Amino acid sequence: MLCACCLALANFAVWAHPGGMSGERKISRRSSRRSEIGRPSPRSFSKQAWHRFDRELRRLYLDELPGPPTATQSSRIDALIRAEWLSQKANARAQKENTYAANHAADRAEQVLENIRNRWERGLPKPANLTFVPADLEELRLGESLSDFSFDLDTPSFCSVLGVTQYLSHQALDGLLGFASSLKAGSEIVFSFVPTDAELQGVNAQIAADSTRRCAAMGEPWKTRLHSREIVDRLTDLGFREVFHLTPELAYQRYFSGREDKLSIAGCAQLMCGIV
Repeated sequence: MLCACCLALANFAVWAHPGGMSGERKISRRSSRRSEIGRPSPRSFSKQAWHRFDRELRRLYLDELPGPPTATQSSRIDALIRAEWLSQKANARAQKENTYAANHAADRAEQVLENIRNRWERGLPKPANLTFVPADLEELRLGESLSDFSFDLDTPSFCSVLGVTQYLSHQALDGLLGFASSLKAGSEIVFSFVPTDAELQGVNAQIAADSTRRCAAMGEPWKTRLHSREIVDRLTDLGFREVFHLTPELAYQRYFSGREDKLSIAGCAQLMCGIV
């Protein structure tokens, strides 16, 4: 799944995308835009097709440079190629299914690609320790995707996953947590999640219900909502030595109690932390 929300790991920012204009016109616009810029279009999405696509598109980007690429330019080319691949994959699904959800996911993937491409074209500066890694979390190969971009598995890492988990399937979420648990001792993951209706009351339950309907109408349905106890048990089973649930009550006590402006928070989305 592809998601506009950000999943950041250590020194990496991973684009993860979940899954106006009519669908036919959107597909036509995307296809014509791709033909205008002369990008290769894979006939399939096999591993062999990926290697061929990577080789052809990399040559096009390298031809734009006056000389050998710098380390930063090589990193950006890697991100561009991966984003282009995911965008074309989403576009192929939209052409096959022609549903609102598929078309919407293809447009969002195109937006991510355009953002990365704009950075390439404008040459915007970025920190030397930042790498953009487009990734489809539903493919259950996050570790492999990061390794392709020289992610250091031997260094303790901090993973931030905010606004993502409710859009993942149970299998993809379990794969994400399993990857985090496989990291070096001392690594930590902090992620937001939306509890089940049984754990929500009053305004929080209403916010969750409204958000569920709104996201489904946009073609990005919430797929996974778990009881907090279930998440704690799963993190423990995966081998996290410390697990912490920041409940709304504890968050209010720590950060909002006694405020003169009476600022508070909704408890629809909550935070969980696991330390390897």
